[in-house]
Amino acid sequence: MLNVAQRYLMALRRSVSAALALAVSGVCAAMAAAAAAERAATSDDRVLVTAVAVALVLGAHLLPALAARRNRLVQALFVGCVLATLYHHAHYFAGVQQRAGAQRAAVVAPSGHAQALQAELQAHAAARALPTVAADLAQASVRAAQAQAALARCAAQSEGRCHSAQASVEGAAARVQALQDERASALRAGALRTQLADAAAGQDRQRAAQAGDPVDARLAAITGLDAGVVALLSSLLQSLLLELMAALLWTLALPTPVVAVAAAEAGTAAAASARAPIQPAPLPTEAVVSPLVQPSGRTKTMPEHWRCWPVTWRDRRMLALPFFSFFAFLRKLIDDFQQHPRAHLR
Repeated sequence: MLNVAQRYLMALRRSVSAALALAVSGVCAAMAAAAAAERAATSDDRVLVTAVAVALVLGAHLLPALAARRNRLVQALFVGCVLATLYHHAHYFAGVQQRAGAQRAAVVAPSGHAQALQAELQAHAAARALPTVAADLAQASVRAAQAQAALARCAAQSEGRCHSAQASVEGAAARVQALQDERASALRAGALRTQLADAAAGQDRQRAAQAGDPVDARLAAITGLDAGVVALLSSLLQSLLLELMAALLWTLALPTPVVAVAAAEAGTAAAASARAPIQPAPLPTEAVVSPLVQPSGRTKTMPEHWRCWPVTWRDRRMLALPFFSFFAFLRKLIDDFQQHPRAHLR
C-alpha cells in the first residue's frame, strides 16, 4: 500500500511539473517568436527567424533533462541557447516597454491653463506681426506731427479758418491710436506664444516621464544608473529566471536516462521478488569458506566474515605503508637531534 501511494505521489509530482514546464516553455517560446518576428521584414524571414528562436528556447529548456551525460559540449550548448534566448527576451521586453510608454504618453492631455492661453491667442490671431505694426506706427506718428505743425501754422495766419488742418490732425491721431492698439495686441500675442511654448515644453517633459517605466525610473534614481540600463538588467534577470525555471521543471518532469534505467531495474527486481516464493531462513551452520586466488596462483581459503582482511601482497603493503612512514619519520627526527650542534653540549 505504501509503494502504491509513493508511486501515485511521484506520478502526480511529475504531472504537475510537466504541466508547469509546458506553460513556462510556451510563454518563453511565444516571447522569443514575437521578438524574432519583429526584426524580420518578409514573411519567409519571419518564419525562419521564429523557428530558430523557438528551437533555441527548446534547447535551453530540454537539454538538461534529455542529455544522458553532462559533458562540456552539452554544457556549452546549453549556455549558448540560454544566452541567445535572453537576447530575444530582452528585445521583447524592450518593445513592450516602448509600446506601453507610448500609450501612457498619448494619454497626457494639455492643461487647462494651456487651453485658455490657446483660446486667447485665437482672439489675437488677426494681429499683424510686431515689426510691421511698429513701422506703420512710426509713419503714422510722423504724419500726425506734420498735421499738428500745419494746424499751428494755419492758426497763426488765420485763426478760426483751419478746419481742414484740424481734421487732418484728428485723423492722424486716430491712426496713431489704432496702430498703438494693434501693437499692444501683437505684443500680447507674442507673450501668449511664449507661454504656450513653455506649456508645450512642460507637456513634452511630462510625456517623456510617462514614457518610461515608473519602477525603472525609481530604481535608476536610487542606484544612480540610467533608466535604460535598469530596464535592460531587469528584463535579463526575469528572462534568466524563466529559463532556469523551465529547465528545472523539465528535469523534474522527464527523468534522466540513468534514473529511468535504475527505476526500471528496481521495478523489475521488485516484481521478481514479489513473484518468487518465500524461502525459509537457513539454520546457522559453520562459516562458509570461500576460495581466494593469490598472485602466485595458489588457492587459499578464508572464512566469509574475514574477507575484508588484506589477502594479497599489494593490499598488505598498502596497509603497512602508514606504519613504515611513521617509523621513518621517527628515525629522521632522532638523526636530526643527534646531528644538532648543541646535542653534545651537556
